[in-house]
Amino acid sequence: MKEFLEGFLDRLETKTEPNDGEYLSEDGLLYCEKCHTPVQCRKMFLGKIRTLSCVCKCKQEEMRREKEEAEAREQMIQIQRMKSTGIQERHLLDWRFDTAQETDTIRWAKKYVAEWRKVKTENLGLLLWGDVGTGKSFVAACIANALLEQMRCLQ
Repeated sequence: MKEFLEGFLDRLETKTEPNDGEYLSEDGLLYCEKCHTPVQCRKMFLGKIRTLSCVCKCKQEEMRREKEEAEAREQMIQIQRMKSTGIQERHLLDWRFDTAQETDTIRWAKKYVAEWRKVKTENLGLLLWGDVGTGKSFVAACIANALLEQMRCLQ
């Protein structure tokens, strides 16, 4: 087993010839020309110091950004999927707080969304009443869209 691990570690060791965008430092390790952080590191394994690849700071930042962008895209896809299955009348998708006139009812509805965890945990509801044309459906759609966009309905 030890021979297998040593062979594996030998294959992981990296060369000291720089690729494009790299340079060989005085310490004998390769560094990134852009951020001047190592793309190699030395680690002790099985009693031998080995030179292994590592990721420089600018590459780490790039990978973090790409991951965040992929997560944001996936979240948008999930929001669109929830909206398309949860809101059947397409015109309701355009009813949002940012298009609403600031009234007491809208303020209550925004507070309801802001305190969603408490509302859900304590099983609190919001009663909308009034004559035809007073904005009950509009407020309900604003609440639904806000919760869907914040993905709070999943929390």
